[in-house]
Amino acid sequence: MRRVVRVASAAALVAVLSCQDQVFEPVKNGLVASADLEGDVRVTTKADLLFVIDDSASMAGEQDKLAQGFPALLQKLDQLDPPVDYRLAVLTTSVDERFGPCDPTDPQAPDICSAEFGGTGFACEAGACVKRFPDRAGHLFAAPGNPAVLDSADYSPPELATLFAQNVHVGLEGSSQEQPLRAFETALDSGGLAGFLRDDARLVLFIASDEDDCSDSTGKFLAYTDQNGTFTDQCAEASARGTGQLDSVSAFEQRLRSLEAGGKAREVAAGAVVGLDPATQQPATCTDPACAQRCQGAATAAACQQQCQGALRPTLCESDCVDQCVAFCGSHVPGRRIARLVRDLGGPVSSICEPDFGPALARLARVIGIPTSLDLPSVPGDDRAFFFTVTRAGRTLDCAMGRDFTLDRTSDPPEMTIEKSGACRLMPGDHWSIRYLAAP
Repeated sequence: MRRVVRVASAAALVAVLSCQDQVFEPVKNGLVASADLEGDVRVTTKADLLFVIDDSASMAGEQDKLAQGFPALLQKLDQLDPPVDYRLAVLTTSVDERFGPCDPTDPQAPDICSAEFGGTGFACEAGACVKRFPDRAGHLFAAPGNPAVLDSADYSPPELATLFAQNVHVGLEGSSQEQPLRAFETALDSGGLAGFLRDDARLVLFIASDEDDCSDSTGKFLAYTDQNGTFTDQCAEASARGTGQLDSVSAFEQRLRSLEAGGKAREVAAGAVVGLDPATQQPATCTDPACAQRCQGAATAAACQQQCQGALRPTLCESDCVDQCVAFCGSHVPGRRIARLVRDLGGPVSSICEPDFGPALARLARVIGIPTSLDLPSVPGDDRAFFFTVTRAGRTLDCAMGRDFTLDRTSDPPEMTIEKSGACRLMPGDHWSIRYLAAP
């Protein structure tokens, strides 16, 4: 029996429709994986890149890494051939947050909610502790004095990098119920994207979060519950179960694909940095080792010592302070729902625990221009069992390794690079196909 598994390939980012399968074929001593990938090259000269960024309390380091890695994306965008006119904007993941139950008949219920779940601004609505973020939900975010929409035609690359680095620091006071999918729909439905989206541009949605999507438009789901002092992350459990308590990822994807622009279907693509195991690239909790090491350093120790002055048990307080720092160094929940959406759209998904977001952001350029390299879902085995073909104007080109393309098995993920001077250099209208046997 054949077992077919959907796998991710950034190669498909230039295609509106593509197919990437990894098939496990029976052999004498078990199963060997074979990859079967294909896609169409469709290029745009305009792109609107919308970054949906988690603005909860644990995202300080990740916002820094987005800002620091952005020049790598700019460099790739400015190297695209043909040139691309692109726009940049930022949206947060904050819409609202619905936590444990409350007594609507108790006039102290809002204060009790705030004391139990932290922060201020809670109300007791329909028996649940609810906090809303009207200043963020549906609105593009910009640092004070900055434009919310950054147009590549208006700024030099260094100016764009500076402005984006400021806009990407969306703060840490947002919702603890991250809802990137609903945040996008809220902005779309409220007209918050009217000054950003252009009719003739490809929409590129990029999500960065250390939690999974917890979108709930029904207003019935409780993201966290408190049972005898023990908090339960209901979002993580619902994502793991896939029971349909949250908004449907498939329905969101269908809506994205059905968006219209100028009387025709809008081209859409996506990318993300979420909770993945850096080694397997599968949804998982993870820790950024470089961040964790900094938490163990002298600077953090000094900050924690100052913070714990006057504590009843200073040593324990300082230890808890360092532990909290480490806890903010990665993902708290596997990014299952976000990874599924992006991979279904053929986009690149990277681990939020990578110390450098530059490579992840640079791969996003492939959703716009003609790719010169393609990510592979597994490490290829024997070179003789690797086949790359390009169909152009009804003619199929058999591409030769070493002459038309090369393999890098050590990159993460493995990568095939197409020679720019070869006959198999991809062009608009091409259909490409890759087949190979994976290494044992």
